[in-house]
Amino acid sequence: MQLPARFNTLAPSVREALTGDLVEVRGLSRRALVTDRSMLSNDVILILDGWAFSYIAFASGARQITAIHLPGDLLFPRAAGSGDSEYGTCAVSNLLIGTLPDALVGAGTALENIVQDARVQNAAILEAWLANMGRRDAYARTAHLLCEMHTRAILAGLTANATFQMPLFQEDLGDILGLTPVHINRMMRRLREGQVAKVGFGRVDILNLENLMAIGSFDDHYLHPAGGQERGCCQTNGAAASRCV
Repeated sequence: MQLPARFNTLAPSVREALTGDLVEVRGLSRRALVTDRSMLSNDVILILDGWAFSYIAFASGARQITAIHLPGDLLFPRAAGSGDSEYGTCAVSNLLIGTLPDALVGAGTALENIVQDARVQNAAILEAWLANMGRRDAYARTAHLLCEMHTRAILAGLTANATFQMPLFQEDLGDILGLTPVHINRMMRRLREGQVAKVGFGRVDILNLENLMAIGSFDDHYLHPAGGQERGCCQTNGAAASRCV
């Protein structure tokens, strides 16, 4: 079993444990359902290849995408949601996943640290998305998301330069950023005309990374909550705050 590139730095014993503990390795087609609120389980799902997103869908027809999952990411299925909403995870592209049984990822197992780090990182990304949605305008919000996707694509071994595949529709981007597809189209045109980034046909070309980071006030620290050993893909030079403001 070929593990995603982000696991290349793990100790051989941990890689062997991860490979050996995977069960129910299966492929899913694009836009297939991975989990929903009926699939209550304490097992963990590992994305081996492809992209997925988690979402909340409302009875009104509205949808909010709450997370993007790349190769190497862990999913934690749960039953949740109120009477007027549904939670789930959907394949964005063709997807290959494996299941890690709950008994093999708990306290005292070889995979305990990997699972705990993934939980911390998932929470850190969700927190960053909340701040992005709540305190940035549409242009900055869009730039921040592209910076994050670029950094995560590098960490996942999907690119080593300023170009990467991103199989998300404009509607998907709108449901991440709380914008209409028309508004997303305007933001993409503004980035393109400003020679900052080009997005289209499932591909992102970052033309000026420094400007894109400045527009989105992007710092990648939240993508490395386990100690920052992988930092450096995409950083700002601002000093850390020393007090609450």
